[in-house]
Amino acid sequence: MAAEIVDLAGFGYERGMSQTRGANGHSGNSGSRLVLEVRHLKLIQAIAREGSVTRAAPSLNLSQSALSHQLLNLERDLGAKLFDRVGKRMVPTHAGAVLLETAADVLGRLAETERAVKQPNKERSPLRVAAGCFTYYQWLSGALARFGVDQPDIDVQIALGSTQRELQAVLDDEIDLAVTSRVQFDERLERRSLFTLDVVGVIGASHALNAVRTAVRPGIRWGDLKNETILIHELGDSDVERLTAALTGEQPPRLWRVQLTEAMFELARAGHGIGILTQWPQAVPPHADVAVVPLIPKQQREFWAVWRRGNPRALPLEALARRLGGDLSARKLAAAK
Repeated sequence: MAAEIVDLAGFGYERGMSQTRGANGHSGNSGSRLVLEVRHLKLIQAIAREGSVTRAAPSLNLSQSALSHQLLNLERDLGAKLFDRVGKRMVPTHAGAVLLETAADVLGRLAETERAVKQPNKERSPLRVAAGCFTYYQWLSGALARFGVDQPDIDVQIALGSTQRELQAVLDDEIDLAVTSRVQFDERLERRSLFTLDVVGVIGASHALNAVRTAVRPGIRWGDLKNETILIHELGDSDVERLTAALTGEQPPRLWRVQLTEAMFELARAGHGIGILTQWPQAVPPHADVAVVPLIPKQQREFWAVWRRGNPRALPLEALARRLGGDLSARKLAAAK
């Protein structure tokens, strides 16, 4: 008996069908059904996003026990394990990653369809977001799109014009939430820590400092950079001050501001300087003649979600902050595997 392939709105699920022949010779279906339901797709998304059943359960209005049972029943019905435990976090297996990708597509289309049919004339509330640097958007744009799928009444917008002046833009009500690494505190703002990322060096393969790297000491020391031209992104004043303090020698460091990461790679490859940047997970790898190396001693940059105190427009800013932190953490784990 062959399996029947059922095309569910173009998503290509396989549906095991027991084919029987009636007395009239026509095919009939006996008790066949799809295992996957919308609730299962939401379950997979929530656990992958939060990293644990305990943290995912409230977002689904379920108890931890009920969600655990639903996951076990789904894995039993599919005959596949969907999550592995890596440290204290649950990470999707290959099968789980396949379902996670499908969930994003299916739930996104369902949300769009529901908006078009149910509320064709209802205006959605805008939620405007900007970042502290253009390099953030390689990750942030996708994370915001995934958040928007679960918020059909919210129009998530990226305000590129407020990039690099993101905190002032929040205060001026030009945006609703900023993703920033700036550390200054303002009592008019609320903030939530999202994640920390390593600060690394970008060095050409032919550079003398690259030649002295070893398996025992794969990185380069901050002190080795004192007489080098340093390539940086458009950093805030506080970041430049910290960088200058780390590199202080007989003379102030030479800093070249380079907005594009690809341009920084090319300049480093050609020997025009050494780049210092934040290492985002799953970023595009550099040219073969360029090495991304750890800096000794290790430094990290902390990132925050910031909005106006009191959230005057009653937007789901706390929920967005939680999603952004969980999204990036999941990508860090995936990149480390």
